[in-house]
Amino acid sequence: MKKFFSIARILFVAAILATSTVHAQINDLFERIGQSYVLMEFISRSEFVPDYPQAHQRLLPALEKAGISLQADKSDNNSVSLKSPDKTTWIEIESGKTGNELYDRWKKGLKEMGYKADTRNDAGGSVYLRTKTGTKNSVVGAWFFTGRNLFSVGIELPFAVPDTYNELDQSKRTLVLQQYPKLYAMLMAIAKVYVVPADFIYYKAPGKTLSQEQRIFGFTQFWTEVKYNFAFFDQVPQLNWDHVFIEYLPLIEKDQSDAEYYKTMTRMCALLKDGHTNVYPSFGAREGIDSPPVWLINIGGKAIVENVSETLAPSLPIGTEILTVNGIPIQQYLEENLYPYISSSTQHIRTDWAIRDMLDGKQGTEVEVSYKAPKGKEQKISLVRNSQNVTWIKKQQPWKLLEFKKLPGNIAYVSLNSFGDEDIVKQFESKIDSINNCKALIIDIRKNGGGSSGNGYGIIEHLTHRSFVGSAWRTRELRSAYRAWGSFRVNNYRSNARRSEPLSDWERNTVQYYKGEVWYREPGDTLTPTATKKVTVPFVVLTGHNTASAAEDFLIALDNLHITTTIGSKTFGSTGQPITIELPDGGSARVCTKRDEYPDGRQFVGYGINPDITIENSVDDLISGNDSVLKKAIEVLQKKK
Repeated sequence: MKKFFSIARILFVAAILATSTVHAQINDLFERIGQSYVLMEFISRSEFVPDYPQAHQRLLPALEKAGISLQADKSDNNSVSLKSPDKTTWIEIESGKTGNELYDRWKKGLKEMGYKADTRNDAGGSVYLRTKTGTKNSVVGAWFFTGRNLFSVGIELPFAVPDTYNELDQSKRTLVLQQYPKLYAMLMAIAKVYVVPADFIYYKAPGKTLSQEQRIFGFTQFWTEVKYNFAFFDQVPQLNWDHVFIEYLPLIEKDQSDAEYYKTMTRMCALLKDGHTNVYPSFGAREGIDSPPVWLINIGGKAIVENVSETLAPSLPIGTEILTVNGIPIQQYLEENLYPYISSSTQHIRTDWAIRDMLDGKQGTEVEVSYKAPKGKEQKISLVRNSQNVTWIKKQQPWKLLEFKKLPGNIAYVSLNSFGDEDIVKQFESKIDSINNCKALIIDIRKNGGGSSGNGYGIIEHLTHRSFVGSAWRTRELRSAYRAWGSFRVNNYRSNARRSEPLSDWERNTVQYYKGEVWYREPGDTLTPTATKKVTVPFVVLTGHNTASAAEDFLIALDNLHITTTIGSKTFGSTGQPITIELPDGGSARVCTKRDEYPDGRQFVGYGINPDITIENSVDDLISGNDSVLKKAIEVLQKKK
């Protein structure tokens, strides 16, 4: 079944950025927004019925059945415009050649109506409406694309909504809340008219739990994609995936909450031990999970406080080591409660993530830890899982795609924090003149979790005149007829013990297809730089555990050029091309289908890439704010002068 992957997000009033003064209504508001959001996302991902003109005609009766009275303002084979008599409630549906075309037309229409679209992320479509001048009303509504259609669903409010919900008086807050059931009803009418009925296997109504049918469907979707497309079965040689199906099906079938279902799915996924193969629970299954206002980091296998609220800082200052959780020693607690649910290619990342999340639990509940502060003695404290409205000791700096500064000694520092946005190459190029006016350059990719390998290669084009080779890769090859022939030969041998003649080369090949052991291979692409602007000063590259995916591909491409030194700690150890799977109630999963490696065949997935110089920040560095990795980089560059 074809699925449309939406770039949509819910469109809602700016009032959701609220404070704690109206907790009950804020929680109610978020719940109602979430219900509309999940339904909108379901519609935008779904396959639509083919009879559009007839579907258009069915929409008005569906709305009337839901108790919503709208009138046809305009309707033809390509568009629908329905409005209430007072024009304050509407549904607009428009077809077009491309989503961008529709989006541009939609924004133009908003401008003509006097509205301003305050865009948080144009590419992702995350938008909310506010009044442009205060003369127009705010809107509770949603907009989304489905590939060839643009939907706009809106309910005007009789007043302008300020930036924060609690700025409204009680009557206005109540009126905002009252609009969301109406928005939900309009979205549901749209879903019932346009979405193919079979796709409702993905949708769960508010207040319900997933049915057994939905749970089994999601389970088999994920299990099947893994069986035929997963690229790293050889890294889990003791795992029999067919046996996993037999073991986990009864666990999936039994009655359970959505959280329990997704926890079971997550545990099954973790058996594959791959960082690009994951299960992402639905919003409802994650709801209500929080942690105490304490950030933990793995330093040398110990759980160390990296940041903490001002309230807890006297007891748990930065650098404090957590020793036990609810009376259980840390290592035992991780082994029993965290590791079985973490899908990671490498043990160091498994430990990082386990320590990061080990205090998570139901919001408002307590967790007891024993700890040892720097130069202190072992003590115990009970922590409440509530990290809302907290003032942290270390202020959180706004994230930037690229950071540039000059360090003492006239050394340029550039942090490339993602390869997920092609603008990273343009931003780097814009800094080259400043870089070349310095004596050396430090490129920091310790916080770069990947994105597109092409963007990393675009950076390398500015670092060398020579051609370079990207990662080689392979993926499992499926030929259904060959699998059938191979199955016949395997089963024939099992049932006919008297057969003794050896298999021919062709027969052996079909058996390999049956077992999923045939690979399509591509050597690494050779890229010849075309960029004319070059970095002319010596440089080093900083790596860390969070250097992942496309950032690791960046290091592979640099490897054979021998033009730099890498400094820091082992990288994440996972890259590849996952296939995405939609799961019921807005959950999702992905399965890694592509196996990257060095051009000469060396493996790094499942291991991580070791830097030329290994050095990691210590607890003392964390307390003092020192960066030993950066300090070592400066030392290395000074020796190169």
